[in-house]
Amino acid sequence: MIEVTDKNQLGNLVLQLGLLDNKDLGQAISIAQETSLPLGRVFVLSSLLTEEVLQGTLRCQSLIKQNLVDIKLAKQAMDLVKKDQLTVDEALFKLGWDPESTKDTTPLGELLIEAGYVSRDQLQQALEKNRTSGLPFGRLLVFSGAVTEGLLTGALNAQILIRDGKLSKPQAVEALKEARQRQVSVEVPLKEKGFYDLPNRHCPRIGELLLFCGVISQSDLVSALELGLINKEPVGQVLMQEKLVTRKLLQAALLVQTMMADQEITITDARSVIQSVKDGVTVEQALETLLTEAEEAREETPAEKAEHVSLYDFLKSLGSINDSQVQDAYEIAKHNSTVLTQMLLIAGTLDGKTLERAERCRKLVHDKKLSQEHANIAFDYAERADIDVTQALKELQWYKPGDEDNDDEADTTVEDEETSEEAAKEEEWDTQVRKAKQYLLTNKTDNALEIWLALLQKAEVSHPERVIECIDEIAGICSRTRNFGLAEQYYLRALKLKEKANDPNKVLLAQALSNLGKICYFQRKFQECEDYARRFIEVVADNFGPTHPDVACGWQNLASIYYAQKKYQLAKGAYQAGMKICDQGLGDRHPTTVQLTRNYASLLQKMDQLEQAGTIDASATGVITGSWRTLPKDHNDSLGSGLYDKDN
Repeated sequence: MIEVTDKNQLGNLVLQLGLLDNKDLGQAISIAQETSLPLGRVFVLSSLLTEEVLQGTLRCQSLIKQNLVDIKLAKQAMDLVKKDQLTVDEALFKLGWDPESTKDTTPLGELLIEAGYVSRDQLQQALEKNRTSGLPFGRLLVFSGAVTEGLLTGALNAQILIRDGKLSKPQAVEALKEARQRQVSVEVPLKEKGFYDLPNRHCPRIGELLLFCGVISQSDLVSALELGLINKEPVGQVLMQEKLVTRKLLQAALLVQTMMADQEITITDARSVIQSVKDGVTVEQALETLLTEAEEAREETPAEKAEHVSLYDFLKSLGSINDSQVQDAYEIAKHNSTVLTQMLLIAGTLDGKTLERAERCRKLVHDKKLSQEHANIAFDYAERADIDVTQALKELQWYKPGDEDNDDEADTTVEDEETSEEAAKEEEWDTQVRKAKQYLLTNKTDNALEIWLALLQKAEVSHPERVIECIDEIAGICSRTRNFGLAEQYYLRALKLKEKANDPNKVLLAQALSNLGKICYFQRKFQECEDYARRFIEVVADNFGPTHPDVACGWQNLASIYYAQKKYQLAKGAYQAGMKICDQGLGDRHPTTVQLTRNYASLLQKMDQLEQAGTIDASATGVITGSWRTLPKDHNDSLGSGLYDKDN
C-alpha cells in the first residue's frame, strides 16, 4: 500500500473521494515521476479517470480549500458526476448546496473587496480564470491591472496575520485602505495605529532573502505567498513544490538566514553563499570560501587594495548595483546584436564575415521572411561556399524579391510611425513579447505564460492577425512544461485557424501539423501522430516540391514514429525516402544528411543488420555543426525538423 502524504494533495483527494484505490494511485505516481507529467494528466492518459471526472475533482479541491464544501459533500457530488454525467456544481446544487450562501471567493478575496482594492466582479473573473489556467487568482488580478503587486503583497501579509490571530479583519481593512491612500507598505499604518508591530529582525524572511539573492522574482514571491496562504504551507515549501528552488538551495537559505539572525554574516555574505550554492557548490564549500576571502581581505595592505578598482567594484561599493543586476545586464547584452557582435569580435571568437552572415540570417527570421530552420541551412550553405547569404538563398531557390529591403528605410518608417498612437501600442506589444522571451530564457515559464495569455486576450479583441502567434506561443510553453494535453488543445485551435488563413504556400498549415505531430508523439498517440506526419509531407511536397529538404524532415519524423512502435520495416522505408532527398539536394556531408544516415544506421543495427549498418555509418563523415536541431526551442520557427527523433 502506498503512503499518500499532504505533499500529494490531489492523490490524497482522489483516495478520499473513492475515485481510485492505493494500487492505481501508486502506479500513477510512478508514471508521473518517470515522465514528469502532472499527476492529473497521468490519471487521464492512463484511463484511470475521465477528463470530466478529473476536472470535477480539481473543482472539489478548490471548494474544499476555500471551506465551501466538506469532503463528505464532495464525495456525494462526485458520485453524481460519474453516475449522471453532471458538473460538480450541478451535482452540488442537486444535493441542496446553495452557491449564493457560500460565495465562491476566498478569505483573501473578501479582504481585497472590503479594502476597496477590487470589485466582486473582478474577483469572480479572476477566480474563473484561476480554474481554467491554474494560475493563482491574485497573480491574475495583478496581471489584469486590478491591483498592483505591492498592494497584493500587503493584502497577503495582512491575511497571514489574520490567519495567525495577530490581527482582526477590521484592523486589516483599515490599514490596507490607508496604505493604498498614502502609498506606503501596510506595515506602516499597522504600526502607527498600534494594531501590530513587526518584530525586529536581523535577517529577512526566507522569501525576501531568496528575492534579494536573485533566486526568485517578486512575482514568484507573491504567488508563493498566495499559495502558501491557501494551502496553509510555509513559503519555502511552496517555492520548492513549484520547482522555483531546489531542496538544497532552500536548506542553504535557511542556514544563512540563521547565521544572519545570529549576526555571524551579513546580507551581502548570504547572497554570495546562496549564489554559489545555486551554481552547484555545496553550502559548506561556499561558507569556507567566504571565510577564506574575508581573512585574506583583512590581511591585504591598503596599497594592494588600491592597486586596481574596476568600475564594477566601484559601483558595487556604492550600492548602485548588485550581482543580480549585473547578471541581468549580461543576459540583456547577450540578446543585443550590436553589443554581442562587438564582444565576439574583440574576443576573436568569430570573424566579421561569419557575424555578418549570422546577423543577416537572424534578421530574415525576425522579419518572418525565413523560418529558423531555413535560416540555419542558409547560413551553413553560405559558410561552406564562402558566399553571402543572398547568393546562398538564390542557389537554394529560397530567394524572394524584397528580402533585401533597405534596413535604413524600414527604420525611418518605424520612427515616423512611433509618433502615432498605433505605434505606441505596437511598442507596448513588442515590449511584452520581449519580456516573455526573457522570462523563457531564465526558465520562468509561469511568468511568460501569463504575458502570452494576456496578449491573446488583446489579440482576440483588436489584433486578430496575431491570435495564431499567441496560441502557438502558449502551446509551446505548455509543451515545454510537459503539459502536453493542454498544448494539444491550443495547437488544435491553431490548426483550425491556419487551415483558414490566407497562406498560399501553406507554411502555417505545415507548422501546425508538425507541432501537433510532435505533441501526439510525446503522448504516445502514434496513430494520430502518423496522420499528422503524412499530412505534413503532402502539404510541403505539394507546395515546395517533393525534393524539398523539409519533405525529408517529414520522412524522418515518420520514420521516428514507426521506430517507436517497433515497425522497423516501415521506418526503414521512410528513412530511405528522406535520405534520397537529402543526398540529391543537400549532399552527403550536410548535417541533415549525416543525422538521417546515422539514424538509419541505428535502425539497421536494431534489425540485426550490423554489417550493413557499420558500412553506412562509416560513410557519414560529415561534421555535426549544431545548426541542425532535432528539437528546436522555438517549435514554430521550422516546418519539420526531425522533431520526433527516436533519441528524444
